[in-house]
Amino acid sequence: MDSSNVGCVVHLLLHVLVDAVAMLACAVVLSTMERRCMSSLHNRDGPVSWGLSGVLQPLADGGKLLLKSYTTAAVEYRAQVWVVLGLLIASAIAGGSVLSSSYCSYYLLCDLAVLHLTISVLLHSMVEVHLARMQHSKYSVLASVRLYHAVLLCEVLWAHAILCMLCVVSSSSTGATLHSSTTALGMAAPAALGTYVLITLLELSIHPYDVLECEPELVSGYYVDLGGVSFMVVYLAEGILACCLVLIAVAWWASTHCSSTWHTATVVLLVLSSILSGRHSTTRYRMWDVPLLVLRWWLAESTAAATLTTFFFFF
Repeated sequence: MDSSNVGCVVHLLLHVLVDAVAMLACAVVLSTMERRCMSSLHNRDGPVSWGLSGVLQPLADGGKLLLKSYTTAAVEYRAQVWVVLGLLIASAIAGGSVLSSSYCSYYLLCDLAVLHLTISVLLHSMVEVHLARMQHSKYSVLASVRLYHAVLLCEVLWAHAILCMLCVVSSSSTGATLHSSTTALGMAAPAALGTYVLITLLELSIHPYDVLECEPELVSGYYVDLGGVSFMVVYLAEGILACCLVLIAVAWWASTHCSSTWHTATVVLLVLSSILSGRHSTTRYRMWDVPLLVLRWWLAESTAAATLTTFFFFF
């Protein structure tokens, strides 16, 4: 590997790390906004605080509850999944390092990554849904599927980043790397869409009275059910889901269409508004609150954009 390839790999890794940190930060902010909207729709004073405490509270409480959940017997199943996924990732890295620099190695590497990603998705789906069903709670199944969906999208993005990194190492063709990126993002869309449809069906099957026994926990910000299913982490997963869907949509749009910056920004706003409206229209809330919430969100975004435009162009 020459110095140019090493520089490309280092730059790509730094770029991926910065993107991951930014994505998680945006996920926490979106999750806090989600909980604020939920408390206003419920006409309750939820424990929503802004600033540094509002950013760290979901992570801290969710982390404590996840640690409690991992002290149960279910940790054996997850440990087996981690071992299998570790072997798969190690074999993928080893396979990419021994391949020669040619287009044949590029296509072989793509097939290898797709195969490993498919196996990991199947393992996660079987184990997580099985563990959720062991708790005999429909709401617990919904929470686990939500978390699994967020983990699935994060795995797709990381597999996409690893695939691009290995392609940079094994091939110096920019077109091959771009084709790899577009293909990986295109394959991520059907899995994400199918899982989101499953989440919607599960949410529609849950009656409000099914969660009456956890009303105090709902008001306090999290929900614990026979093993530590974190209500805050569920909404953190919703924020990660929104960020991942926006990243996939923007990357797909930028790689397949020659669009301007304003056009791409409009697409991002449409995707975000669709996610928010779909999220609130399928979770047992009053329907007339949904357009009002989206209208308020659009008004806030328009005001912020007008303020920034006025500041940059007239001052």
